[in-house]
Amino acid sequence: MPTKIGFDSGSDFRRRFRFDAGWALRLARRRALALRGRLSEGIAALRARGGRRGTAGDILAAPDGAAAAFAAGGLFRRAGLLIRPLLRFVLARNASILKFAAVGMALLAAAGFLAQWLHSGAGVENAQPPEAAKPAPRSSEWVKIPGPFHLFSLSAPLVAGQKPDYDARRHSTGGGREDFLAFGQFDGRAPFVRFAVYRHGSEKTPESAFYVEMARRAAAIGISIDRADPPMPQTTRFGKFEMAALSMLKGRLARDNCRGFRLVAAPPGVGIAGFACGADGQPLSNRQLACVIDRLDLVSARGDKALRDFFVASEPRGAAGCAESGPSRRGTK
Repeated sequence: MPTKIGFDSGSDFRRRFRFDAGWALRLARRRALALRGRLSEGIAALRARGGRRGTAGDILAAPDGAAAAFAAGGLFRRAGLLIRPLLRFVLARNASILKFAAVGMALLAAAGFLAQWLHSGAGVENAQPPEAAKPAPRSSEWVKIPGPFHLFSLSAPLVAGQKPDYDARRHSTGGGREDFLAFGQFDGRAPFVRFAVYRHGSEKTPESAFYVEMARRAAAIGISIDRADPPMPQTTRFGKFEMAALSMLKGRLARDNCRGFRLVAAPPGVGIAGFACGADGQPLSNRQLACVIDRLDLVSARGDKALRDFFVASEPRGAAGCAESGPSRRGTK
């Protein structure tokens, strides 16, 4: 065992310092090699048993010698405590041997700290997080309405003579209803128009940016948004809409003459959104799209007075320069 180091001077100190410094460096090297070997064995054993990487606590608990490595780390820490006063002394000297020994002893102390840090598990996380528990399957929040009654109609010249594909769904808990009117096919040369009219219920509807909502609605029908201009406000009979030019993709087919639009939630809780693509590659302007939106009308309110009043109140308004806005049918039922 090394002798106790004192802070005397002269040849006696140098002789004892060389002996103790050499012993400390050899001990650090042996302990570091042992720690590396034991850790490798412990990790390999854990992988063989469970197939995943564990935390430091998992390795420590393994009955294959890994715990012994951390016990050796405890010796590192105790040795580091012993050499701390010596480090303060040698760092104040200029001799090369002292500086070399100081570096080695600092490494020794660091090794002890690392071992204790690993032993406590602080700062160590799973390299691979455990698989999250899968949530229990639940029924969809939205339920499709079979053979829905057509609450809305669109009589715009852009889709004149076309019969819409009409779908509707209802929120299972909040009672809200969303109706979809689609005209034409995206992969054709004719106009493609899709409206979604959402009568809000008591369900919560998180807010989203214009592009996010357009991308979500397009994805629902197998279309992606390749490019979108910043949305601009446009006045319609229902209020101010957000509108923007869109480039849309479906497989290898692209249409860059489309526009997206939305009215987030006008009182009494009515949202209108969708897409419109012109015929033969011709784009629609915001004003032309506003004229199309103005021709959306209510067929029957089905007892929803607030919805009926919303459409009746919008009758005097409309985009400037359009033909007659909205047919005379204002659902009164």
